[in-house]
Amino acid sequence: MKKADKDYISECWEDFILFRINPGRDLYDGLVAIAKENGFDSGAISYLIGRANPVIVVGNDDGKEYKHETGYEILSGNGTLYRKIMHTEIKFGDVDYKANQGKLRKGTLVSELVTGMIIKGDSVPSKYLTRFEIDPDEKLYESLERLATQCGITSGGIILSSGELESVKVAFFNSKEKVYQEKVFTNSSGYLLKGGQGTLAYEGSNIKPHIHVEFQDGSQSYGGHLRECVVKKTVKGYFINVPGIRSERIDVLESASKLITFLLREQAI
Repeated sequence: MKKADKDYISECWEDFILFRINPGRDLYDGLVAIAKENGFDSGAISYLIGRANPVIVVGNDDGKEYKHETGYEILSGNGTLYRKIMHTEIKFGDVDYKANQGKLRKGTLVSELVTGMIIKGDSVPSKYLTRFEIDPDEKLYESLERLATQCGITSGGIILSSGELESVKVAFFNSKEKVYQEKVFTNSSGYLLKGGQGTLAYEGSNIKPHIHVEFQDGSQSYGGHLRECVVKKTVKGYFINVPGIRSERIDVLESASKLITFLLREQAI
């Protein structure tokens, strides 16, 4: 069943809610409202990506509240919901691709779009998970597309959990100019993969991944919208398969010939 207002759209199948939160909505309040309106008294946030400004979090080390106000890519989000109470850890990257993290608080506003998944219960049941490994020297996106196709996945999420990367191209969305700025990180020693989250949806006749990633070089973590990278040491992760539906990515904003962002459209199959 699809539920929508001017601030968000959500669709519920079996144990899953797939959602999109629109610009201007408080992210914290939006997540709570989506769970409530779909009849989830409790649930787990399985993945969360998009853009927000400002981002308000409580630091994990000192317990202080911080307000970040330069615009951020949300790299990941995981947490639990119980009625009006939510505990969610988010990671977010800034215009210099430096990664930050903290516990999400009210006042964090969606600046472009935020998409994600809520699942009933405390975690994703194993029957919905398909684990994968991607070997060294393979291109990550090409491998994920191939594996998802082989597994017959038509909708769902992606979680990257471990590995090492090299030649990482990431992007940051410039809200004023409505274009992505890009940067390539290259290190022959590789970058430690700290994590990644994203969606699987069709573009035309092919299933395509859309991923936000965090990686580490020494003591500094970086992140952004992943354009492409090469695997240096085996990348492990899993697909979250939402059975019985097909998700399509719809082009909703263009600048010249460059695709800027997508909406998801789900339909039963």
